[in-house]
Amino acid sequence: MTGARWHSAYGRRLSELSVLVVDDSKHMRLLLASFLRAFGCAKVFQARNGAEALDMIRPAMPDLVLLDWEMQPVNGESFLRELRDVENRPHCFMPVVVLTGHAEPKLIKAAFAGGASQLLVKPVKPQLLLERLEWVLQDDRPFERAGEIYRQPPIAKKSAAPSPAKDEFILID
Repeated sequence: MTGARWHSAYGRRLSELSVLVVDDSKHMRLLLASFLRAFGCAKVFQARNGAEALDMIRPAMPDLVLLDWEMQPVNGESFLRELRDVENRPHCFMPVVVLTGHAEPKLIKAAFAGGASQLLVKPVKPQLLLERLEWVLQDDRPFERAGEIYRQPPIAKKSAAPSPAKDEFILID
């Protein structure tokens, strides 16, 4: 992977950001927009699906996208594939938080492989959304080319248990 670059929201505050909310549910768009305004986001835009969002991004590039995974006619996966395309610079470096009602491992893996910066399971709680947004703003992983898309490298897993000292043994049954 080559061609690293940081995303457009890195190191900034929520009060400086413009955020695009993409969801086919009008109620979810309004709810997310109200959360974002309460968090102090500078500008909040809304799109009903991935196709509408892609059309909106080109003339007025937001700093961050909240993206529903399951929409028609252009779903979250298709949106990410087009957004992250290596020919779509500088838009391909925009951070995207995927929202889904299904926390299935296959879906989560597909979202991150496709270029999601973060993921949040619905129903969305304001505190969890705020935590994800703040995490994205502090996420210093650069975007790297992975085939025909740009994405951030996976987050390294931390061991749940401390590693044994030199003189200790690990017993495996």
